[in-house]
Amino acid sequence: MYALLVISDKPITANELASTLNISRGNVSMGIKALQSRKLVQVTGDKKEYYKAIGSVIDMANIVFEERRKREVDPTLTLLRNLLLDTHETDSEKYAQQRMQVYTTY
Repeated sequence: MYALLVISDKPITANELASTLNISRGNVSMGIKALQSRKLVQVTGDKKEYYKAIGSVIDMANIVFEERRKREVDPTLTLLRNLLLDTHETDSEKYAQQRMQVYTTY
C-alpha cells in the first residue's frame, strides 16, 4: 500500500487503493491507520479523504527497523545483560557467559 502511495503522482482515495491492490476496504483502513501512526501518510480532502505518502520507502524501512529494535532486540539485550550479572560455575555456563558478553558490547 505504501509503495503505491509513494509512486503515485497524486493523492489516492481508500476506494482507489482497495481497487488497485485488490484488497478489502477494511484492509485499506487498517493499513492507513498503521501508516498514520508512523507518520508516513498525509490525509487531505474535505468530503472524501485522499492519502499521500510522506517520505520514502527508505524512511518507512527505517521506522519499521527502529520499532522492531525496540520491541525485539532491546529486550533481548537487557535479558542477556541481566544474565551476565549472575555467577557462573560450570564450564558450559562460563562459555555461555562469554558468548553473551560479545552480544552485549554493542
